[in-house]
Parts: sequence; C-alpha cells; structure tokens
Amino acid sequence: MLGPVLREHFKNPRGVGRLARASGSGSAENAGCGDVVTIEAQVVAGSCTAIGFLAQGCQATVASASYISERFRGRPLTEIAAADPDHILVEIEESSAAARHGMAMALRALRTACGLN
Repeated sequence: MLGPVLREHFKNPRGVGRLARASGSGSAENAGCGDVVTIEAQVVAGSCTAIGFLAQGCQATVASASYISERFRGRPLTEIAAADPDHILVEIEESSAAARHGMAMALRALRTACGLN
C-alpha cells in the first residue's frame, strides 16, 4: 500500500507526457515485473528545466515517476546526480518495496535523460 504522498501522485500524476523540446530521454525497466518508465528532460545551463514521463506498471512506479518529475523540475544536475532513492523515500515516509523499486527506476531514467549516466 502506498503512503499519502505517492498515493496522491498516483491519483493526480504530474508531468505525464512527452516533451516537445527534450534534450534527452531515458528509460528504465524491471524485467521481473514488466514495469517501464521513460523520462524526457530539457536541460539548460546545468539545470533540468522540464520533465515529462510515460510509465507502465504498478501504482508505485507511476506515482514515483510523477513525484520525480515534480521534485526535480528546475533543479541543478548536481542535485539530480546526488539524489538517493532511499533518502527520498525516508523524506516522504514511504517504506514499501514497491515504492523503492519505482523510485529507483524513475531516478535512473531521469539521470539518463539528463545525460548523467
């Protein structure tokens, strides 16, 4: 079961869709369950100015992609590179294994989209 933050992001996802002017795109998938997250990002002057995503999978995967798109929009690439999925989950008081896997996938896809992987 999702906690309140990710539950809200699942019910009302932010950042869904492709970007018209993406600088890069990144995907992450979990072969075990079939979840897939694709994130497009626009990077300008060392910051991620726009993020869009498409996700297929469990509620935690969709919610995590939404959370990541909102959390890191407008943030410097150094912050994205240093982000840790476990620390993010502690901040939003989320402890499920599903949320851990969704958050890790979304962050990995964002880093690739931003040219950090």
